[in-house]
Amino acid sequence: MRTQKASAWTVAALCAATLWPSLGMADDTGEGEIIHPSITPERQERWDLLANLTKTIPYWRYPYNMNKTFGQASKICDWVVVGTVAEPRPADLRKDVTYHSLRKPIVLSADTFLYGKRPWGKLIFTTEPGYIEDRTTKPGDRVLVFLADKRYKIGSYLDAPPSQDLTSFDFDRTAAKPGLQFEKTEGVYTLSHIILDNKEAEEEATRAAKGYLGFFGGKGKRDKDKYYEFLCSLLASPFQRIRDDAESDLILFYTREKEPPPDLDKLLADDRVRKEIKDYLRFRLRNEKPDE
Repeated sequence: MRTQKASAWTVAALCAATLWPSLGMADDTGEGEIIHPSITPERQERWDLLANLTKTIPYWRYPYNMNKTFGQASKICDWVVVGTVAEPRPADLRKDVTYHSLRKPIVLSADTFLYGKRPWGKLIFTTEPGYIEDRTTKPGDRVLVFLADKRYKIGSYLDAPPSQDLTSFDFDRTAAKPGLQFEKTEGVYTLSHIILDNKEAEEEATRAAKGYLGFFGGKGKRDKDKYYEFLCSLLASPFQRIRDDAESDLILFYTREKEPPPDLDKLLADDRVRKEIKDYLRFRLRNEKPDE
């Protein structure tokens, strides 16, 4: 169970890095152990509680997924498209590229462009398995995908100033410093994607993507109150992926904003938000333990 322990520690450290830069790690039993002699029992208790609360939020096992939600992907995408997966032909593949066995190229016959200029030719991209959408696409699948020709560097935002923080509501892609947030890559890179099982799922995912792009796809002034209401509206979605992305984006909205921070009392009184999310944010932001 060492992998699971590392994942739990990583996401808690990721979420709490600015509050507790040096914390212990829970052991395999979940009881917790003091790893460093400088960690007091009181601090260990806080760590254990944080670790338990973290397990109630979306994507806690794989923190990288917090950067692959609809909300975060919409901040740096170059295209958002919907289409049908086609069978790749030899002519579609570059002869000078060796494709990883787990990152086989996907050929998409795009019919709906939600964002970005329509690119010429076929859309050929790869996806990284094991993240939010862990199913393998197959010919005939309908897919909504966020694509970029510049890849975000995971992890760099922790030490970046607010203007360079991808998770910040006010992140400005035009001001991102080359080499800090983005790196050049060949072809197009998949920021996030979702397999659409039916027409209802396609309509719901399209609505969510358009909503996020309304906040992050242009240059207009962003309204935090409207963004909060938009995220809460997604919490009622019949599709778990949409709900999970909204909850994750809501957590980042509250924990990464500084000037001024969103009104936590508003969220705590909102019946649309799960109690587990409220407890997590109450402890993170106010160090208040959950109600028994």
